[in-house]
Amino acid sequence: MTQKKTINQTLALKKLENEVKKHQKAYHHDDQPIISDHSYDLLCQKLRALEKKLNTQENSVFENVGHQPKATFINIPHKMPMLSLDNVFNYDGLANFFSKTNQNLINKKKYIGDLQYSVELKFDGLALSLMYEKTNLVYASTRGNGAIGEDVTHNILTIDEIPKKLTFKSDSSKKSPFPLNGLIEVRGEIYINKNDFVELNRKQLIKNQKEFANPRNAAAGSIRQLDSSKVADRPLKFFAHGIGFTDPEILEYFPYQSDILAWFVSLGFQVCKTRKSFLSSHKVFTFLKFIEKNKYTFDFEIDGAVIKLEKLDFQKFLGTTSRAPKYSIAYKFPSDVVETKLLNIEIQVGRTGTLTPVAKLDPVRVGGVVVANASLHNEDELIKKDLRIGDYVLVRRAGDVIPEVLGSIKKSRVLECKPFLMPENCPVCGSSAVRELGESIRRCTAGMSCSAQKVQALIHFVGKNALNIDGFGEKLVLQLVEKKLVNTFSDIFNLSLEILVPLERMGIKSAENLINEITKARKTSLDKVINGLGIRHVGEKTSYELAKKFQTLKNLSTAKIEELENTVDIGPTVAESVRKFFSQSENKKIVQDLTDNFEKKSFDENQTNKRQNLLLNIEKKFLLDKTVLVTGTLESMKREDLKKLIENYGGRLVKSVSAKVDFVIVGQSAGAKADQAIKMNLKTISEKEFLKLVD
Repeated sequence: MTQKKTINQTLALKKLENEVKKHQKAYHHDDQPIISDHSYDLLCQKLRALEKKLNTQENSVFENVGHQPKATFINIPHKMPMLSLDNVFNYDGLANFFSKTNQNLINKKKYIGDLQYSVELKFDGLALSLMYEKTNLVYASTRGNGAIGEDVTHNILTIDEIPKKLTFKSDSSKKSPFPLNGLIEVRGEIYINKNDFVELNRKQLIKNQKEFANPRNAAAGSIRQLDSSKVADRPLKFFAHGIGFTDPEILEYFPYQSDILAWFVSLGFQVCKTRKSFLSSHKVFTFLKFIEKNKYTFDFEIDGAVIKLEKLDFQKFLGTTSRAPKYSIAYKFPSDVVETKLLNIEIQVGRTGTLTPVAKLDPVRVGGVVVANASLHNEDELIKKDLRIGDYVLVRRAGDVIPEVLGSIKKSRVLECKPFLMPENCPVCGSSAVRELGESIRRCTAGMSCSAQKVQALIHFVGKNALNIDGFGEKLVLQLVEKKLVNTFSDIFNLSLEILVPLERMGIKSAENLINEITKARKTSLDKVINGLGIRHVGEKTSYELAKKFQTLKNLSTAKIEELENTVDIGPTVAESVRKFFSQSENKKIVQDLTDNFEKKSFDENQTNKRQNLLLNIEKKFLLDKTVLVTGTLESMKREDLKKLIENYGGRLVKSVSAKVDFVIVGQSAGAKADQAIKMNLKTISEKEFLKLVD
C-alpha cells in the first residue's frame, strides 16, 4: 500500500469517526437525530469496514456506549454496566450470530446441541434502570455512557406504570421466588404509544409549542425535563425487559430469561406480550417474519427484535464486550423503500444561516406514514445522489423516523430533468450565500438581518437549553417576527399584555402566563444566556467555560483571540467564531441590551454549580467502605497517588479480581484483569470518569 493511499485512508477514517460521533451525540445526548437510522447504520458499517482494513478496531468509537450524561443531571454510576446491543441487518448476519454463539459454548465444553432463544420486540424508546432496595424504589437512571447514567428519579415518580414499591402477587404462589429485601435493578424502556403521541402533538400546537418529531424523541425529552410537573402531563409508559444488578445473585433463583419476565409481571411491571421463549434458531427466523409482517400494527413503535439466549447461566458464561453482551443481538428490520416523484427542491435557511435543500415529494405512504418532504442535507449530498426535479426517486423512512431520499431512478429520467444548482444568494433575504473551504454547506451571510435566521435564532434563545421560557413556541415567534413586534433578543423583555393578547391562539390567561415566564427568565444564568446567543460552534459546555472565565457578557464581547484560545476546551476555530460574532455591529448592541435586561450581571459559579455540588456530596460517598481494583496504565497520576485518593474517601485498594471487588478502574492497555472483571459482571469505570466523580 502506498504512503499516499495510507494517508488518504487515515483521513477518511478520521472523517467517518467524527461523523459517527456527531450522530451519536445527536441521538443519545440531544434526543434529536439528524439522519435516519438506516443512514446511521450504513455509516457505521462503512466505518467498521475501514477500521478492519486499517486494523484500528482497538480504539474504535464503537467501544463507547451511548453518550456522556448531561451536566444538568446528577450522575449515577451503574453497579453493573448498562450496555448497548450489537446489530445485524439480515438473516445471514443472524445465522452467523447463532453459529458463533454455539461454537463459543462448544469450545468451552459448556454445551453441545441446538440452543434455545427468547425473542422480544426492540422498542424505540429510552433505556431506563430502576434500582430497588428492600422493595422501595431508590433511584432511576438513564443509560448515559454505559458506566454512568443520569438521575431521573424525580420524573419517573410521575409514571403510574412504574411501581414505587415492589409487591409480589401471583395466583400460583404466595411468596416471591426471589427475596425482595435486597437490591434489585429492573431494566426496561420508556416509550409513548402512537395514539398518545398524536394527542401530545395536538396539545403542543394548542400551546403554540413545537411538535415532537417522533415518539422516541418525545419520550427521551420528557424524561430529561428538569420540571417534573411537565413530565406528569406526558403519556409515558414503561416496559420491563431485563435484569441488572441484584443482591443476592439472580442466577441462584431463576434459570431462564422467561422466568424473570414472568416474575416482573408478578411484581406489577408491564411486560410486552408479543414475545416467545425456548425457540430453536430455526423458529427464531419464523417468529421474526411474523413480527416484521405486523410491525405497523403494534400500539407503539419498534425498530426490530432482540434475540437472547434463554438460559441465564449461558448468558453469564459468554459475558460481554466493553460495549455489548455476547449472548444477545438486535435484528434491525430492512426499511420499506417506495418510489415517488421529486416535484421540487426548496431551500430552508437555518439559525446559523445554513442553506438546506429539501425535497418536495409527490406524497407517498412509507412505513405507515405519508411522506411529502425529506431533507437533502447539503450541496455535496445533492451532487452525490444526482437528484433532479422531475426525477422518480426511491424513498425510505428508516426506523420509522426520518424520511430519506436514497437516489433517483435513472432509467425513468427524461431530458427535461436538469441538475439542481444551489443558490449563491439567500432565497429569503437575497444576501450572499457562501461556502467556506472544507465545508459541505452554504450559509447566508446576513445574520439576524435575515428574517429566516432571526426566527430560528429567537426560537433557540427562548428554548430549553437557553432561557427555557415555557409557552414561547415556534408559531408565536413566527407571528411576532412577521408583525415586526420582535426584531432582536431584548425585544422579548418588552412584550406586554397589550401586544400578546390580540395574537392568534393567545388569550388573556396565556399571555399572563407568558409574561410571568419572561419575568422568570431575567434570572437566567450567564452560561445559558451565552448558549442562547447561538454563536456558531458554541454549545452548552463551551458556554459554561466562557461564562466561568469572563464572568460578564461585556468582558466576553471584548475578549481578545488569545484570551479566548486560553479558555478550557476552546481551540482556534471556536475562538475565531466567538470573536467574529461579537465584532459585528448588530451583536454589540445585543450585548448592551441583554445586559440591561438580566438581573444576574455576572457569572455566579456557586449558583450554576448547585446541582453539581450536590452531585459531589452524594457521589463521594460511593467510595466509603468499598473495595477498588485498578488495572492498566494510568494517564493523569501515579498509582500511589490514586491509592491515597481512594483511601482519603474511605475506599480500599486491592490487587486481585474477586467477587468482593465493588468496582474496577480501567486504565490504558488494561489486560486480563479487565476481561475477568467484565466476565464476572463487576462494575467498571474509566480513569477519567472516576476522577470526575471525586474531583
